[in-house]
Amino acid sequence: MSSNNVKLTLPPEGTTARNLALNFICRLSIDPSISVEISENTVTLSSISLDELLSTVNGTIKAIGKELENKILLKKLRDLPVHKNDYKLLSEILGSKVGKGSRFSDVTQRILLNTNLTLEDISEWSKVTTQLKGGKIQILLGSSLRKNYPLPQPLLTERFEASHMFMHGLGGRSIKIRATKPWLIMLLAGFALSYGGIADNVIHYIYAPEEVVRGSIENKEVLATVMDESNGFIPFITCLNVPSTPRVAYILYLASQLVLEYSGRELLDMLETMIENRVLTFEAHRVRFDGNTFTMVEKFSGDLYQIVSKIINLNRETLQWLRNVSKRCLFVKYDPSLYTIYVNLCNLLYNALVGSGSLIDALYYAGRVVLEKELSLLEAQGKAVEAKKYGKKLRRIFQDMLTKLIAT
Repeated sequence: MSSNNVKLTLPPEGTTARNLALNFICRLSIDPSISVEISENTVTLSSISLDELLSTVNGTIKAIGKELENKILLKKLRDLPVHKNDYKLLSEILGSKVGKGSRFSDVTQRILLNTNLTLEDISEWSKVTTQLKGGKIQILLGSSLRKNYPLPQPLLTERFEASHMFMHGLGGRSIKIRATKPWLIMLLAGFALSYGGIADNVIHYIYAPEEVVRGSIENKEVLATVMDESNGFIPFITCLNVPSTPRVAYILYLASQLVLEYSGRELLDMLETMIENRVLTFEAHRVRFDGNTFTMVEKFSGDLYQIVSKIINLNRETLQWLRNVSKRCLFVKYDPSLYTIYVNLCNLLYNALVGSGSLIDALYYAGRVVLEKELSLLEAQGKAVEAKKYGKKLRRIFQDMLTKLIAT
């Protein structure tokens, strides 16, 4: 720590802690009073003075806590119960007892809203130690001279070093991570930014890819399109509150909903900035929670660039149809009798939009199979008038897509 900057060392590659730290750095870097440089595994945070830097850090952490509160209350994201092993830890970090039956995000936002780090505290962020003991990888985030804690269960989604052994599958050496309080607070802020809710006992975490953060770190306008509280791409995804499988339907849903929402809020300029700077990418982690253990189910990356670039000029009616078709795949109970044909349609539309399939084939399937099935169901319910109107609507939608997408 020098006269006007603080160093931060990134946790090791492949750890959830690194993803959480990068999400926090991305949000912090938007503030105009801070300049940020990243080289290798070191992040340098600078301001006109250390007091100004500290004020911005604490203000950002508090703002993130408020966002998490709103995400749960206003966006209706389902919260996690506090794990039985985390009550004592969270009580100590919060400074008051965390009662039985508490929810993890609720406790996290209370911790963040009451955070007042000191300069000595944030100097802890420069210290990361990794060592191998007894065949186990031990990582300490912070100084060995200060009290350290195990990570709360929702932040420790990897128990083993990623590796692959022929004939043995995935495995690796076990990992043990501990952190001092300032590090825990920063990671909890990263959790608040990445948490996308829980559905069917699967937690969804959404991260800004490291290459996006590194590539945009000196351009605050671009960073804002990634992580801004109101209009950023990552916060947009985490607030949608939808399952992330099937993956193709999820990507199609994100793309159509993104264009609908940003055009509806007159934010097309911001969306065009996202497209121009290729920041419409994300990393998603799906973690199963059975009430006792957290198990990584899947990691995948998504890139909406191709799809959004093509559908941005479609009529709103067409975008709503794309959104609704994909949403029906995410919620099987929406209409089980049509689920399989909607999944097939989503796959055909996705392939057409990314250039690996035919739009004409996709729309033929939509008209010949999906529309006929939908119309027959409406007519069976005695809704002949609605069926006729719906048929006309779909023909308009197909014409809109053929006119605007065939040449792109």
